[in-house]
Amino acid sequence: MGHMQNVKGSFRVRIVVPSELSAHLPPPYTGKKNLIKGLGTGNEREAKRLAVPYIADFVGLIEQARQKAKLIDPWDGEAWQVVGNRLVLAPPDPRKEYKPPPNPRNAADTLAGDAVHFESMVEQWGREAKVPNRTKRQYLSKANRFVAFLETDRKSQGLPSCGDNMRLVTPDDYVRYKEHLLKPESGVSHTTAKHHLDDLRTLFIFASKNRSFANPTDDVTRLSRKNGRNKWRPYTPEERIRILTAARKEGPVVRWCQWVAWATGSRVSEIAEASTKDICQIGGMWCIKILLDDREEAAELKNEEAHRIVALHSALICDGFLDYVAEVCREYGEGPLFPMLQPDRDGRRGNPASRQISRWMRNKLKIKDKRIAPNHSWRHTFESVHRNELEPPTREDTVNNITGRSQGGASGRHYGIYEVRRDRIEIERMPCPSEQPQPAAKSEGYSQSVGSLTDF
Repeated sequence: MGHMQNVKGSFRVRIVVPSELSAHLPPPYTGKKNLIKGLGTGNEREAKRLAVPYIADFVGLIEQARQKAKLIDPWDGEAWQVVGNRLVLAPPDPRKEYKPPPNPRNAADTLAGDAVHFESMVEQWGREAKVPNRTKRQYLSKANRFVAFLETDRKSQGLPSCGDNMRLVTPDDYVRYKEHLLKPESGVSHTTAKHHLDDLRTLFIFASKNRSFANPTDDVTRLSRKNGRNKWRPYTPEERIRILTAARKEGPVVRWCQWVAWATGSRVSEIAEASTKDICQIGGMWCIKILLDDREEAAELKNEEAHRIVALHSALICDGFLDYVAEVCREYGEGPLFPMLQPDRDGRRGNPASRQISRWMRNKLKIKDKRIAPNHSWRHTFESVHRNELEPPTREDTVNNITGRSQGGASGRHYGIYEVRRDRIEIERMPCPSEQPQPAAKSEGYSQSVGSLTDF
């Protein structure tokens, strides 16, 4: 930080006053050539934190002096005097009250450049990170909440407002906000507070690196992850039977999202945003393509590993899934697999599907266990079945490929391909937890091509 000095092991703030402005500084600084404030610490990092408000104040005083000097007519005899053979500015008349000009420029902007606004940083960060609009809205909402807190908190301390200028936020501001979120009366859970603070930290890291200012979240302790008591758990065998049997009586969104999630371990958004073209035969096997090729423009996948093709379990076909796909094509034409599902404001069908399934499971089936995620627990179930209930267990890298999880471990797992026919062998080993109904009538263009399930 350019205005700091280390004098005999202790840091201080020192700003040189331009000679022509010294006389225009307000009391008690009038006539001073330097503005100095000791910080009382030899720790550079701590000194940088303490220096921010003093530097802002000093620069503000100099800016006021500069504005005051501009208001004085250079040919006004009261403002100039002759010293020796030179014409110099005279000290201001103490009998005249000085009023600063309206809307003086922000002191911190004078110090370190233009203001850095949260909204613009969210937009620029979003472009670089390629995040969807809803993520940018969530980040901006958290930033606005932070700004509202700062407005109230700074006012209670008698400190000037910093608005939404990220340059003016101090480590103390960030720490006080963290403490505020963690108070029981805030109504914010530990997990929500962690996500909130981590997202703010992300924005400050991005802004500080691209706009060259000190990051106020540096060296501030981060909240720990939630403990294991709330870790999602898989469905028990009894819960699987109950859920899949009850889902047969529901509409297509609940029914088929539950059945496909059980059979493939897919995320609910990957199923809800699928296209009818994604249900196709590959090498004589019915599969679901979890790719973006034929999906709506707003559809997204979580990461690179999520792009995959998964074979469909024979139980899913016997339950009439292909007949449903054929019915959608006849009624709506080729397009979204769930055209009756109204997209959200971002054009996504995953979130509405997730909410519909959650309401059904919590309110109608009365499954209230907080360790169960109505949609995500199927992924835990799929992995648990292949790890613990099959003999021999399915290889971990094969399960990761089927479910679209990142492949850790040896680098060789990232080379080559995983053939769908090999994945299907593992998928088909998984027993159907619900009693199978009689096979549905074959739908033209779909079930007629299935043939014997053992021929795949």
